[in-house]
Amino acid sequence: RLRLHHANIHGVDLRAVLEAIQEVGDGEFLTVQSDDTNVRVAKQGGYLLVGVDEQKGDGDKVDIKVPFTVVEALLSGEKDELNVLAAIQALSKHEDDVLVTVQSEREMVRVWIDSRSTME
Repeated sequence: RLRLHHANIHGVDLRAVLEAIQEVGDGEFLTVQSDDTNVRVAKQGGYLLVGVDEQKGDGDKVDIKVPFTVVEALLSGEKDELNVLAAIQALSKHEDDVLVTVQSEREMVRVWIDSRSTME
C-alpha cells in the first residue's frame, strides 16, 4: 500500500474525482484544447481513457487506457492510501491489453499486458 500524505493536486482531490467518475456511465469528462496540445479524459467500455495530442512540433500522441477495475482496486485502500498490490492483481486479469501508446512521426512505443509467462 502506498500512503499519500497529500491526496490532492493543486487543490483537486484526485480520489474524489476518480470515485465520481467510477459512479457515472460512459462519457467524456475533460477536454482541453489549446494551440499546442489537446487533452481528453473519458470513461468508455470499462476503461479510463486519457489522450494527449500535440498540435505543434512532432505531433506526438499519447493514449493511456486503464481498466476501471484497476482504478477501483487502487482506491480500495484507506482514504489516504493507494492499494498498489490490489491494482496489480486486477491488472493481471486483463491479458494482452494495450495500456499505453506513445506515437511520434519517427517512433512508436507500446506498453501492454502479455499473457505469456515467458519471453519468446
